[in-house]
Amino acid sequence: MKKNDSIIDWCDSQTFHNRASDLIKPAYSVLDIGCGIRPQQYITPELLICVEPHIEYVEILKKGLQGSNALIIPLDAKQVLRALPDRSVDSIFLIDVIEHMPKEIGIDVIRECERVARQQVVLFTPLGYMPQEIHAGDVDGWNLHGGEWQDHKSGWYPEDFMGWDIIGCKQLHTKDFQGKPINPPYGGFYAVRHITKIANHFNDIYSKEVLGGATGHLDSLRSQFPQFVDQVVYREIEKSNLKCGIQACQRTTELFIELGATKSSEEIFEIANREKEAALLIEARNYNRKLKEFASQFENINAREAEFVRREAWVIEKESQLSNHETNLRALEADVRRREAYVVEKESQLSNHETNLRALEIDLNRRGTVLANSWCAKFYKIFRGN
Repeated sequence: MKKNDSIIDWCDSQTFHNRASDLIKPAYSVLDIGCGIRPQQYITPELLICVEPHIEYVEILKKGLQGSNALIIPLDAKQVLRALPDRSVDSIFLIDVIEHMPKEIGIDVIRECERVARQQVVLFTPLGYMPQEIHAGDVDGWNLHGGEWQDHKSGWYPEDFMGWDIIGCKQLHTKDFQGKPINPPYGGFYAVRHITKIANHFNDIYSKEVLGGATGHLDSLRSQFPQFVDQVVYREIEKSNLKCGIQACQRTTELFIELGATKSSEEIFEIANREKEAALLIEARNYNRKLKEFASQFENINAREAEFVRREAWVIEKESQLSNHETNLRALEADVRRREAYVVEKESQLSNHETNLRALEIDLNRRGTVLANSWCAKFYKIFRGN
């Protein structure tokens, strides 16, 4: 395993599942293979297809998913996958599944998943072979009777998934299916395969720019429906693709009726494919027109929202300026009060000086009077003595 260590993201058990969830993209349709009685919890698609061969599990799924946009197919993985067209489902999940298959069957199933998935294949399994022997009719970990489907028949390692994103944890499984402690624990890992985008007639990148630009300022819409743009674009693309596919089936039927007696199946399929390509080009133009018309409904409100945002920013700027002015005014008022206090203090000092001066003046006058009287007395004595 050392040769792969550099591309494995090893995590502890506390962050392991969250780290893997970060790699999983939103999807319109999900094929959940071998889901048991508990479908995957990572994302909520618009269409969930559960593949579960054990009838007891199927009956429980039917009750839980009643009324939802879900399909339950009571067949094994290979049967279902081989019946599906290429790139017909967005994402495929195999959570705790492939270890229950012989290795060669698991390899075939994974190969088929890569063919059928448009976007991702998400897989979780123990790290290496983890013994778990349960026989048909035995009680499983859910206290049901799916023992034969819970037996471990193979072990898998990150090296089996070269080119996939790997998130691993070396100490994860601390208890067995009966709740008994496992010491030391077994590890586990996620393998996520990102499917290379194939060329198509519907430009989803441009479509998202058109709709995203028309709703860019509608924050309430984006907060309530964060996947709004992606969901609208992919839903319309899927509808357009399906429309052309249904038309192609109809046209193929007509061609077999018209030409089946004189032409081979290969020739008929070639004619049907050419006509389908032409139909896809027409549908792509119609799709582009419809999307722009749909986006135009948001342009006026989006423009008003943009103007509101601009005015709100202007108000915030003015409030900030007003706050700064108020701060400056308070500083000026504080300076004026300081100066007024300084003036009052100086006036008080001046008043004290004036009081002291008057006191000195009175004292000086008193002394002058005393001195004058003293000199007068002296002159008088001198005068009398003569």
